[in-house]
Amino acid sequence: MNIRVTLIERHRDFSREFRGEGMTPGGMQAILEAGLWDAFDALPSQPIRSMQMFSRGKRFLNIELDRILPPDMQFVRLMPQPRLLEMLTSKCAQFSGFSLLRGTVVRDFIVEDSRVVGLALGGEGGERQLRCDYVIAADGRYSVARKRLGLELQGERQEFDVVWCRVPRSAPVKATEAYGFLLDDYFGLAFPAEGDHVQIGRIISKGSYRDFRGSELSAWKDELASVLPPPLAAVFAAGRERASEPVLLDVICGMLPKWSVPGLVLMGDAAHPMSPVGAQGINVALRDAIILANHIGPTLLAATDPERLDVAARRFEAERRPEVEKIQAMQNRGPKRLKGIQAVAPLLGLLPMGVLGWLGRTVLNRPSTRRFIEGASRISLTFKPERDA
Repeated sequence: MNIRVTLIERHRDFSREFRGEGMTPGGMQAILEAGLWDAFDALPSQPIRSMQMFSRGKRFLNIELDRILPPDMQFVRLMPQPRLLEMLTSKCAQFSGFSLLRGTVVRDFIVEDSRVVGLALGGEGGERQLRCDYVIAADGRYSVARKRLGLELQGERQEFDVVWCRVPRSAPVKATEAYGFLLDDYFGLAFPAEGDHVQIGRIISKGSYRDFRGSELSAWKDELASVLPPPLAAVFAAGRERASEPVLLDVICGMLPKWSVPGLVLMGDAAHPMSPVGAQGINVALRDAIILANHIGPTLLAATDPERLDVAARRFEAERRPEVEKIQAMQNRGPKRLKGIQAVAPLLGLLPMGVLGWLGRTVLNRPSTRRFIEGASRISLTFKPERDA
């Protein structure tokens, strides 16, 4: 028996601006559990071999990651999301019950007797209704489901936003290098991006994007150039005229008090938008998907009454909420800890590489750090339907 699944995608394709491209060990574990490792491993990705840290324009750390990582720890892979999403949907298409509606938007939900029983759709296929047994809302940090159902997030107010742009990479920055730079007001970071580019992020105070952008067309470029450390400043100067337009990420970190309503469950950033700290968004969402499948899949196959699906959704939340709470708490502490690093940056720059390596391995081996990088709970996919022949 097959479960018929219809995936709604607002855009015609996945080739658009994404900001989260970091796959962490926690997310890669979900890929492995789903039996997709070979397809995932074949996708083009960019390893980060070193991290340079600057404080007020002066380098105080040059970390060779291979020398500080514990032997059994993977690290982040930078992977363009469009390629990952195309791989996932192509694998889904191997099941006869799967269909993907591209260029389709969810206008609203069909609710009968206080239960979601379908979707009102629009877009290229015209206005229409789609009736279904159950809805899974994985529609991101600006979730339509949250808005249409009047669900409000709870959580700590974030004090910063992120502005991203991309420039062509040039010397002296290498394709395997990432950068962090501490400033008097917040911080910035840069890492490799697809097409031999560098993606640069500048942290700004919440709500200050208009001031950052300025009234002149090139004002934001002047402001960004003024805070970049020397290597990134050289790259930005060389590629300034080909820099992409700045993209604002309105930072949200919170959680719904309940992740489901009768007939619908939210997952990933729709249920609990993650801060960009630690590149956790897509990785936590993948881990959500594994556990949601374990609870919802068997219930759908059993074709039982709708209320049992609601119970399964609550079990999914109960299993996933503790890990998400722990990771969000660590994300909220991250920016505050950077102020402490700023204070000791001059001393760190005096330490020999051997000592820095020992410190790095000690920090990375801490249980709290490993929980953040690898996941705060064990996940295992127990629901494994047969693929169509």
